[in-house]
Amino acid sequence: MVYVKMRVNIKTNPHRLPEIYRSLGMDYDGRVLPSVGNEVLKSVIARYSATQLINERDQVSAKVRDLLRERLSDFNIEIGELAMSELKFETEFSKAVEDK
Repeated sequence: MVYVKMRVNIKTNPHRLPEIYRSLGMDYDGRVLPSVGNEVLKSVIARYSATQLINERDQVSAKVRDLLRERLSDFNIEIGELAMSELKFETEFSKAVEDK
């Protein structure tokens, strides 16, 4: 299993705020981002091996950003910046890498 910390900066179109508040409420970011973010992150990471996640981190991050941007557009939320950090792997994988 892989553990990833993801930081996402979002922004909203000021002209869409009334619509966002009506449909999602004042805590729109807390209601939408965790579930959509986790879903997107898991679906993208599942396509890569552990080695690819390490070596192709920028490409993986770009794919997560693109897919998340697409999904959040349904909620009128835009992504400003996305960063993936702290890739952590299960103990067994880490030990296998160290043994090599």
